[in-house]
Amino acid sequence: EIAGLIGFFVNTLALRVDLSDGPTVVQALERVKTLSLTAQEHQELPFEQVVEQANPVRSLSYGPLFQVMFAWQDDEEEAIPFEGLDCARFRMPHPVSKFDLTLSLGEHQGRIVGGIEYASTLFDRETVTRYIGYLREVLRGMVANVEAPVAALPMLDDADRARLLEGGYREMPFDATHCLHQTFEAHAARAPEVVAIATRDATLRYGTLNADANRLARHLRDCGVAPDGLVAICMQRTPALFEAVLAVLKAGGAYVPLDPNYPEERLAQMLSDARPSVVLTDAASADALTAAMTRADHAAKTIDVVAERGAWSAQSPENLSNDDVGVSPRHLAYVIYTSGSTGAPKGAMIEHRGAMNLMAEQGRRFDVSPESRVLQFAALSFDACAFEWVMAFGHGACLCLAPPGEVLVGEALKAAIDDQRITHTLLPPVALSSLPESATLPSLRVLIAGGEALPPALMRRWARGRAMFNAYGPTEDSVVSTLYACETDLPDDASMSSMPVPIGAPLANHRMYVLDPQQRPVPVGVVGELYVGGVGVARGYLNRPELTAERFVEDPFRAGERIYRTGDLGRWRADGSIEYRGRNDFQVKIRGYRIELGEIESALTDADGVKDAVVLAREDAQGSNAVGAKRLVAYYRTQSGETLPSERLREALRARLPEYMVPSAFVHMAAWPQTANAKLDRKALPAPDADAYAVRAYEAPQGPIEDAIARIWAEFLQIEKVGRHDHFFELGGHSLLSAKVAAKVRQLLRREISPMLAFSAPTLAEFAQRVAQIAPQSRAKRMPRVDRKAPLRASFAQQRLWFVEQIEGVKDAYHLPLELSLRGALDAAALRGSLDALVSRHESLRTRFEAVEGEAYQKIDPPQPFALREQDLSGVDASAREAALDTVLTEETRRPFDLQRGPLIRGLLVRL
Repeated sequence: EIAGLIGFFVNTLALRVDLSDGPTVVQALERVKTLSLTAQEHQELPFEQVVEQANPVRSLSYGPLFQVMFAWQDDEEEAIPFEGLDCARFRMPHPVSKFDLTLSLGEHQGRIVGGIEYASTLFDRETVTRYIGYLREVLRGMVANVEAPVAALPMLDDADRARLLEGGYREMPFDATHCLHQTFEAHAARAPEVVAIATRDATLRYGTLNADANRLARHLRDCGVAPDGLVAICMQRTPALFEAVLAVLKAGGAYVPLDPNYPEERLAQMLSDARPSVVLTDAASADALTAAMTRADHAAKTIDVVAERGAWSAQSPENLSNDDVGVSPRHLAYVIYTSGSTGAPKGAMIEHRGAMNLMAEQGRRFDVSPESRVLQFAALSFDACAFEWVMAFGHGACLCLAPPGEVLVGEALKAAIDDQRITHTLLPPVALSSLPESATLPSLRVLIAGGEALPPALMRRWARGRAMFNAYGPTEDSVVSTLYACETDLPDDASMSSMPVPIGAPLANHRMYVLDPQQRPVPVGVVGELYVGGVGVARGYLNRPELTAERFVEDPFRAGERIYRTGDLGRWRADGSIEYRGRNDFQVKIRGYRIELGEIESALTDADGVKDAVVLAREDAQGSNAVGAKRLVAYYRTQSGETLPSERLREALRARLPEYMVPSAFVHMAAWPQTANAKLDRKALPAPDADAYAVRAYEAPQGPIEDAIARIWAEFLQIEKVGRHDHFFELGGHSLLSAKVAAKVRQLLRREISPMLAFSAPTLAEFAQRVAQIAPQSRAKRMPRVDRKAPLRASFAQQRLWFVEQIEGVKDAYHLPLELSLRGALDAAALRGSLDALVSRHESLRTRFEAVEGEAYQKIDPPQPFALREQDLSGVDASAREAALDTVLTEETRRPFDLQRGPLIRGLLVRL
């Protein structure tokens, strides 16, 4: 028989409701009902034992298994009648949120009322207020149609839905009647002596470039080039390259860039797919092109733009008549190939009108003028190159080229910007981060970051003293879809690194949707897939009708329009900008937790001495032991170029991140591997060797206890050997494994240790020393039934609080305060006598606990007076009395209980 029950008498049920099969509202409700009733059959099982069986990764920052609580409070408020005394419940707000979110509902005067308690470190009032609105809409939808699928229930009212579907849409004028080359021609006619292209050694003026492009365009027309006809360009970065681009457009065709540095097989794939009628090249690229054409078995007219110039030099330098060419803004301007999920590249077909809209937005946002100097950074096969030359030629500015073959990173990039007095540039963050720490770039007025996520640290550094923008856009949408004007007055504090740099709002005449899998708009703050609509969306993929139909879908909100499904994830922020959240497939799962690698990268970049970082989840073997489980591996570059101690990096991350997000290995990189488009090549990052995991010199364990614990650690960490100075968490340990280690120590060494021991004594020698100080337990014996004078084992509910108290002490989160407001003639002596009688009658109120052989036992004390303190606030000024009362009550609820000395019930009488 168990006597003196006391505890937290609330049935906490962790329910996992499976909605993956698309149930209706009725089916889901029935499922929840059945699940709840089934769970209630095991309500006597302590929640801690459920957690132990589930074995989740533990953290002190959130509860295990669930972080959202629903509570039905069936406590209809009624006045408690006393003769000469009015008594009613006194509602006091909880000072501590026990979970991330707690929804409490109850019935009051025939209505369902309640509220949401939230962790203010995670949510603000505005966000929680929105959540309440979403809940109301869901409930209305459930009542309106019980046969509706749960997945189809609305969360947004009509006003919210309309606002999200507009999503910052701006209809702005742009030249929708002309093509890209015609804008260039207008600048050439207006100012032929202005420099159009500049290198370190030479310049080419608008008038000369226009005349040369016209001659080549007429030659291309003679070769059969017509509107939507494809002309491949395989050339090095020289002025002749952009002469070729303009000539193709003037002839009515669309250019297809072929990077001569690409592998032969990839060039052959692109040629086989595009089947261009003409290929433009130069001497430096001819060999690569010839080999690829042979491999592709494709015969096309090949023209060396430099060597064969005499073949068309006699052609007229005048602009071609569009009446003869017949090209319009709805014709193709270029086809750029991007990587495909199947391994074969796919060509995105971009029309003139999309690039013309981009040109207009560049003029509005970047203040481009004929005095501007734009850096030509990207390879022609990268759509950012189109962004560069459109920005320059579309506004009569100068396009500045680096020497052919020069890689613009680090000092070379700084020199290119400084020497050519660059005012505008688009750079991927990986290139921006390569700039020397001493670089100031005084000439640079406008900096656009794009191509990949912009780390907050880079924005903090480069947004000062210039206009900086974070650009986002897939190749399938005319380079850029959204822009964010970066803040210029930014604090250099660590809190900024936890806030991703937004990608902003859509460009003019663009639409951005954030949709769920059913293509419905998701609420503000909820992650969904990004869809792009508007004038910039590509025509589709060349020769890929099935893939085009899959990715370029009908706009579900506007008949007759199409949107592009990006595969990127994002969410609307309350300020109307979009926050990029990675790819659909750019998440990893470690021990059941979904992890955004960018968060770890951001935290590591903020560590002292780290310049930038990349984190991957790998399944490489650790040393000679093929573990097979995924481990996080961090790659980093340093400001000094020297390797940093892994232990220091781990400690820096542990201060910011949960332990399951701390990488197991750290690899120092002198430079990042890059793709041909100057983006980071994650696939080329090397597998870490054994030294990347081991951070301490091996020293064999000493003595039987260290030997035993070393074997236990090696077993659970799945490593070959453990030295006496090795660190549990540096070897890949985590809180779940620490609990298993503690259980194994109890089993093999008969020492009662806490799972928290690994946190306070993380090295093997420290851990073993602490274990050796604990006396071995005698073998436990089964306890017979005894009367109240015999030792009484704690109940399940009591074990719950005892377990928590042993780890971290009883927190005020477990207090169950009852506040009553009494008005009238209170007999304090009678109140004390009543409470004394209550304590005397109920043994549970006189129970404390003692540890016997590591287990909690009840100790029932004889009757004793109720612990009632008095506080007199009657003399406090009325204006300050409410604040004083709140302080007193908060202090009382936060005062800890002592489970081993009791009592477990006490009171506070406040006189007002």
